[in-house]
Amino acid sequence: MGGARLLRYVVRRLLQAVPVVLGVVVLNFLLLQLAPGDAATVLAGEAGGAPLEYIQQLRQRFGLDQPVPVQLFHYVKNILTLDLGYSFRNASPVLPLILARLWPTLLLMGTALFISVAGGVVLGLLAAVFYRNEYDEPHRRCPTCKRVVPWYDAICTRCGTELEFPTSSAAAQGQPAEPVAG
Repeated sequence: MGGARLLRYVVRRLLQAVPVVLGVVVLNFLLLQLAPGDAATVLAGEAGGAPLEYIQQLRQRFGLDQPVPVQLFHYVKNILTLDLGYSFRNASPVLPLILARLWPTLLLMGTALFISVAGGVVLGLLAAVFYRNEYDEPHRRCPTCKRVVPWYDAICTRCGTELEFPTSSAAAQGQPAEPVAG
């Protein structure tokens, strides 16, 4: 019984992802349309100021002379069929270039995720052990700064800087905010 509910949940979430991905693809296409110039003028510029006839041939070859809805249809069709185009800079199709760099990218992402989770668990355990202690005091002062500014707590601890901000418990109890030392 639980497996069927889980399967329905996963299928429903995947179906909800379809319009989101389609929206991102359309938004990407529209942003490319708003950019100045097009692929034909870029290629002509790299060729060293090609004549207007050459630029027109390139526009026809890439379908840039067609109406925008037709271009959008071909753009979405090419993405769905994994025809991501040709890289003139690398003189090869784009998909093999992406696939060649996929494993190192996934390895980097996995390593960063592991380090983040392991570090978060360790810091969470330390925060639980030293709760309401003199070691915990600077870290409770500015939880937002710790999220926004990397290594905020290490910098403040080493530099001896103590910023006075209201803690979440003080704000919850309706106590006034402490002044900013400085």
